[in-house]
Amino acid sequence: MNMTDTTRFYFFGTNGRPGHNLYSLTGREYSYDALKAEMGVNSIDGCYTNSYGAQGHGHCVHTPNGWTVLAVCDYSDDRRGGCKAAFMTPGLHTAEEMIAMATQYFPRKVQRIGPITLTPYTGDPAGRGY
Repeated sequence: MNMTDTTRFYFFGTNGRPGHNLYSLTGREYSYDALKAEMGVNSIDGCYTNSYGAQGHGHCVHTPNGWTVLAVCDYSDDRRGGCKAAFMTPGLHTAEEMIAMATQYFPRKVQRIGPITLTPYTGDPAGRGY
């Protein structure tokens, strides 16, 4: 695994109840707007997966500023349609590397999401919608 900075791995999603937040490895909430700007994207929320895909289905995407996003549908804490979870880190990583890092750094989130199935991404890598 070619991890460029292990302190820079983030989770965007729910934490036991409806409502999405961005978390760093320390478990603390992190600035959503600051991370979007650094990643060079307009949004993370709901932009990298089909709005009503199956639980655990998603995509691995490289953003314009050289980040990798692993985004999946996640209805485990929030049953409303279109709920997502995303794992992000700087650098260009494979889907397999992203799943391994997500499992290492956020094991309870990955376990809660369940099996992750990925298909090729056909949307906008700048996070302007799927």
